[in-house]
Amino acid sequence: MPTEATTGLNVHNFCLKKQSSREKYQAPGTKGHVLDQQASAQPVNPDRLAEYPRQKATKSGPTETMEKTSHQHGCTLAAATAAIVLLTAQPSSADSKALKVTGFEKLCETSTALKAVTKFSAHKIIEWHTTVKTLEDLAADLKAATAPRNGTRSKQTVALLLWLQKQSRANTNELASLAKKATFAATASAYAAGLFDQTTEIFYSATKASTSNSYCLEQESNTNKLAAATPLEGCLTAEGALKLPTEGADQTPPKVDKNKKAYSEANRQSVLGQDSKCRLTTTDNTNGGYVHSHGNVGTVTWAGGYLTFTAGDATAAAWADTSENYDKVPPMKAASKALAELKEMATAGNADTKTC
Repeated sequence: MPTEATTGLNVHNFCLKKQSSREKYQAPGTKGHVLDQQASAQPVNPDRLAEYPRQKATKSGPTETMEKTSHQHGCTLAAATAAIVLLTAQPSSADSKALKVTGFEKLCETSTALKAVTKFSAHKIIEWHTTVKTLEDLAADLKAATAPRNGTRSKQTVALLLWLQKQSRANTNELASLAKKATFAATASAYAAGLFDQTTEIFYSATKASTSNSYCLEQESNTNKLAAATPLEGCLTAEGALKLPTEGADQTPPKVDKNKKAYSEANRQSVLGQDSKCRLTTTDNTNGGYVHSHGNVGTVTWAGGYLTFTAGDATAAAWADTSENYDKVPPMKAASKALAELKEMATAGNADTKTC
């Protein structure tokens, strides 16, 4: 809840001043006169407002008691509202830094690769299914072509038929396993891409319609706000809307780990922009964009863990260092592992089939 320290507003004094405005309408010594009420008035804690029940009327003065209680509640609510307005209207400090767009460019390149996993998975399922179907057709054709006229087939023909049947069964079983791997790889990758796209869309929205004095994404080469969504095309359309995945099949393995080392301390380029621009880069209850009545909300993560903000000043370490592993970005870790397992299974299966 806003306090006198953060807002400069004393709730009790606010109420007394509101009360005193009624003094000119009531004579001293009458019920309801401000001097009669100030003796028993106590400061009201806004955080415990719900604990102040409406008092019941008494025989000695029902009108006075109910009027006093109602007035206390009314002025407390008015004071709390004023405090909230003052709190949210306070200007940002140096903690509220904008972010250079470079980190988001890399994030959107990764998102593009992740969205392509769906097409790669589809291609592998189709490819494997085609292999199984080819083996079945070969076996059927061989049977028809070598139909015995005297009731027997040559040993070579029988051996070939048995091999084709074995390969067909093995690949059919592998196809079921591959389908599970492919489906999971596509799902894990789409999930991670969605987190990256949503984060980018929110930070760009906080830039697109803002002024030069208030934005979250800053151009790489200067201190101006990002003017267009072009650098973010892997996540967003030219209009700034979310870029959705498309249907299809593609045999090219997506390079989802291309930017794995891009966020390391050694490879980081300019990360931070100007001060006092973006309230999303700090959780401070005075200057952050995550204010609630009990103060600092602690740590906030975006993009599945790629970005982390606290109550302190944003630093270059706001971007997770994934050069060694993706432990700090679990969705990316799951997607990368799932794709690697899919490629390994698909490659091994194709090699086995080609031995014929």
